[in-house]
Amino acid sequence: MWVRGLLLCLSAILPATRQTPSYMITGPNIMHVGVEESVSVQLHGAELPVTVTVYCWDIIRNTNCSDHVGFHLNAGNSFQEIRTIRVSPETARNLQLWRRHQHYVTLVAESDQLFRRRRMVHVRLSSKRGYIFIRTDKSIYTPEENVRFSIFTLDHHMRPVDEEILFSVFNSKNMQITADIRKSGKILLHHIRIPDNAAPGNWRIEAQFSDSTMSKVSTQFEVKEFVLPRFEIKIKASEMFYLVSKDEFSFKILAIHTYGERVDGKAYVRFGILDQNGNKTNLGGLEQELRMKNGEVSCSLKTQDLLEQLKMLTSVNKLVGSRLYVALTVFETASGELEETEVSGIPFVATPYVIDLSKTRRHFAPGLPFPVVVLVTSPDQSPTPNIPVTVEGYTLYTDETGTVVFEVVAPANASVLSVNITAGEGTRGREFSQAVHIVHAYQSVSRSYLHMYVQPTLVRSGQVLTVQLEAVTEPELGDVDYIYYLVTNKGRVVRAGKTRRLEKTELTIPVDVSLVPTFRLIAYYYIGNDHRSEMVANSLWVDVKDECEGKIEVKEMDQRHAPGSDLNVILSTDDAADVAMVAVDSAVYIVNNKYKLTARKVFEAMNSYDLGCYYGGGANTVGVFMDAGLTFLSDVAKSEFRKGYSCEEDARRQKRSLDVQKEYTNKLNQYTEPRLRKCCTDGLTKIPMRYSCGRRVERVRERRCRAVFLLCCQYGIELRRNQSLNVRSVARSLPLEFEEFFDETSIHVRSIFPHSWLWGNHRVQGPGNHTLSARIPDSITTWEIQAVAMFDNKGFCVAESKKLTVFQEFFISMRLPNAVTRNEQVDVRVILYNYLAQDIQVFVYMRGADGLCSPATSKDEARVITVRRNSAHSLGFPIVPLVAGNIPIHVVALSTSGQRDALLKHLRVVEEGVMKTEETSLLINPLVRRSHDINTETPLNQVPDTESYLYIKARGDLMGESIENSLSPEGINRLIRVPTGCAEQTAMHLAPTVYAVEYLDQSQQWLHLPSERKDQALANIKTGYTKILEYQKADGSYGTWKETPSSVWLTAFMVKILSIARKHIIVNDMFIHKSVSYLINAQNSSGHFEDPHPVMAREMQGGVESLVSMTAFVTIALQHSLDSYKRHDIIPVTQVKNSIAKALGFLHKEVPSIKHPFVTAIAAYALTLASPDSPGSVKAHRKLKDLAYYNRGEFAER
Repeated sequence: MWVRGLLLCLSAILPATRQTPSYMITGPNIMHVGVEESVSVQLHGAELPVTVTVYCWDIIRNTNCSDHVGFHLNAGNSFQEIRTIRVSPETARNLQLWRRHQHYVTLVAESDQLFRRRRMVHVRLSSKRGYIFIRTDKSIYTPEENVRFSIFTLDHHMRPVDEEILFSVFNSKNMQITADIRKSGKILLHHIRIPDNAAPGNWRIEAQFSDSTMSKVSTQFEVKEFVLPRFEIKIKASEMFYLVSKDEFSFKILAIHTYGERVDGKAYVRFGILDQNGNKTNLGGLEQELRMKNGEVSCSLKTQDLLEQLKMLTSVNKLVGSRLYVALTVFETASGELEETEVSGIPFVATPYVIDLSKTRRHFAPGLPFPVVVLVTSPDQSPTPNIPVTVEGYTLYTDETGTVVFEVVAPANASVLSVNITAGEGTRGREFSQAVHIVHAYQSVSRSYLHMYVQPTLVRSGQVLTVQLEAVTEPELGDVDYIYYLVTNKGRVVRAGKTRRLEKTELTIPVDVSLVPTFRLIAYYYIGNDHRSEMVANSLWVDVKDECEGKIEVKEMDQRHAPGSDLNVILSTDDAADVAMVAVDSAVYIVNNKYKLTARKVFEAMNSYDLGCYYGGGANTVGVFMDAGLTFLSDVAKSEFRKGYSCEEDARRQKRSLDVQKEYTNKLNQYTEPRLRKCCTDGLTKIPMRYSCGRRVERVRERRCRAVFLLCCQYGIELRRNQSLNVRSVARSLPLEFEEFFDETSIHVRSIFPHSWLWGNHRVQGPGNHTLSARIPDSITTWEIQAVAMFDNKGFCVAESKKLTVFQEFFISMRLPNAVTRNEQVDVRVILYNYLAQDIQVFVYMRGADGLCSPATSKDEARVITVRRNSAHSLGFPIVPLVAGNIPIHVVALSTSGQRDALLKHLRVVEEGVMKTEETSLLINPLVRRSHDINTETPLNQVPDTESYLYIKARGDLMGESIENSLSPEGINRLIRVPTGCAEQTAMHLAPTVYAVEYLDQSQQWLHLPSERKDQALANIKTGYTKILEYQKADGSYGTWKETPSSVWLTAFMVKILSIARKHIIVNDMFIHKSVSYLINAQNSSGHFEDPHPVMAREMQGGVESLVSMTAFVTIALQHSLDSYKRHDIIPVTQVKNSIAKALGFLHKEVPSIKHPFVTAIAAYALTLASPDSPGSVKAHRKLKDLAYYNRGEFAER
């Protein structure tokens, strides 16, 4: 018995004397609501099983924000485990987390074996989740075109989701013209129509998950009048920068048709200088005219000639920082066609090398090798291989990517390390480029460090990455037995492990597609005597070659296809997928090559979930984890609350998009003194106010700091400008011309010439090749075939686009004006292209058409033309259209050797003169008089042979007219089209529709109309709303046209229309509020309103113009606007109510002196609408009755 008792005593004593294991609990330092986030727990020194419970907690409400997640750590899982935790959107909404000043939750850990009290750390909360990608069918549109776009929705794991999304479209004035909430269906297809009066500029489509404002993404497209160019002009140079030490800048000019044939003709070149402020100086006298043969010609600009034109410059070195501007015009001799291009991104530089140190860490371990990663590029961002780079007296040469790595051993007692880097040979043409990189020592109480090294290269999926680890400690601190590590990808811990410390410790990381596009490796160990007093950490950032999880490929097309022929597009996938297709004319991308959805944009979006900053390392253990995007709880340390959602200025790592950051770093490295570096940082920083550098520097007092601040500020502005100023092609801007029609095969009349086609989604079943059949349009050009695949289990992938060239060796090209007037003589120019190896004789004629007069409108009148080989011939057909309407212009060309082509296009012919409408109103009462005589005379200035029309319209009451206008078959046909004309005309078309919908809703009479009528009416309201916004000025007012003065009455009318329309469609209240603010500012001190710039169509006002009627009308509009303020701050609505009160006071005072019935009626309505039972409204209503009498069935004025 005594033995048993002894054992029981020992069993009770031993656990009490066992040392508590060290623990590391990690999670993201930003948690995304609705997303399964990863939490890891690792134990050091544990021998017995340990249970840890982790959950999210709201310390304000003292309640759970997530489920409790249990970790069961034992020898079987090496005392480490990764689990997921989730804060649901419902919880965040119920706890009103988004209404708080700081959005965060508390990550809580509980474990009876590890700590007595629960451990807690605050974590930022984000509503960003998943991925949304937007793609338009092309990048640029003209007014009245349809914009087709797709929205792809995926979850956090890149898997398709069908969720509710909110998407909006903004015009070039940043006005929201439409918004909608819909289920995405994984891929949402939608379209909008651009109004005819759209101002040129960039439009924007935004989309977000309806419950996640931080998930908002956007894409842009350009709107302007343009004509697709016939051929593209490019500049090609061995170096796309101007090295000022060279005698000349040489380049080639290339001109190639969109279908691949080269241009022969002349090139005209003009030069200019763009200074650092964007001011252009034209260099007259340096113009060149060159002969272009086979699509190319060489050109050069001599430095001496440049200096002679810039006589104010004493040295060409003063041009450094400016850019060379080149304007090119190419004239094709055979066809007479002309295209233009501007190139404005050629910088003047003093050295051909740019040193990028962005991948070099910010902290070093004293006494250990410190890797200095140097990337040397040219100023045009191309790599520079085999360039000598010197670091602290040692010289190495760059590899094929322009990269070279040095290992600098930092002194054991160093706290700051300054590394000097020089690239180049110092000879002419290979001038030195220099930089200084300043790093600080890792802070360790025990002077213990962890050295991590990996070859800085791009790794690929399928490779195994080997990382060298070295723990450096003082002998008296004891041994390090294990090194622990974590692997994070897109902000999630995906792997956790440990490796025994050896004399040469190597850690192998298998790389697979789940680690694309980047991952971080965080390693740490414990050091100390009895109580493990310190944790030492370090980290690495690893770049992985971009690769889709699911694979899709568009197979190569045959070299050339005939226009109008059948096409089989072969798609290869490794699994079932939904594939979104589009084919875009390559000429579109000559005009605008931005805004395409590319694979790079997808991988950048994936990498946006990397919560880390910098390229690895940190100032201390806490800094290592924080900079890697992790928060943690440990028995030896604890992380801090993250300062913000983004990294510090210029700190965030951007995958292969480091141009500006790299330049910032290089500029900062010119200053080693901390105070001056701070001055330069302040200058480089972009501020929201549009202040010039000269104005900003006025706030800097110290003289040396002022000079540095000004230089860095100007440098920063230039860098940001250069981001958007690249080589850009400019198509001819011919606002009133059609796009040119290309050829048509044989008898087939070519009449289909879209800018894009093949638009739509296609389901492919299983892996393998899949065929998509389509008919090629009639354009002779090169199409870019694009495919995007949405896999059920393998994510999202943008395929590499493939080219489809459509061509025939002989074809016609013809351009027509947008419209001509009847009896106007027009010369239709036709170009015959012959790319055959021999000259051909061609018979060309224009087919006759009714209403068309031409000397050659039959085969008998055909012209005989000889078109030389590999050339073109231009000829004109004079025609006179005799009738208004669309007249077919059909040109046929037949060669004696069998080549033939035919082209059809319609010429729009309008009547001479200007349409004029005169209206007369008659009051008809059958009880008084049953017949009326209407006498009309033909206007003396009516154009001969044109018809005039007499329309008689009878109405029963005012609302009946509104319903008839908007919802009768005739009215619907008129309203379905996009409204045209000025702001007044748009409002006059829109108002009856809005009133009719409101009336039919309130009276519940839709049942008596066709079921689709309401949808049609709402579509018309949306169209009118879009057009109205194009006319709104910056102050919220409206004029007849954008350029005409603002009208108070018209602005009030718009406020009233939109205030009623917002009940039926989505209207951005901000636009109503801007107009209301304008009206309030226009109110006089006495409370009345007047209109110094009345509308042109006075019949819109419907009655007598007076201060009383104007004030009453504006008051009615303001009263209608009050509902739009219900979800906004109280201050603006108070201002509106005060303005209404002042206006009502004026009306109360004026009612007794009013004599005209209309003025009395509108004043009574305004007073009653504001306060039906007020003495003023009762008095006005009584007076209105007194002004009328009833006589034989009709009211009349006394």
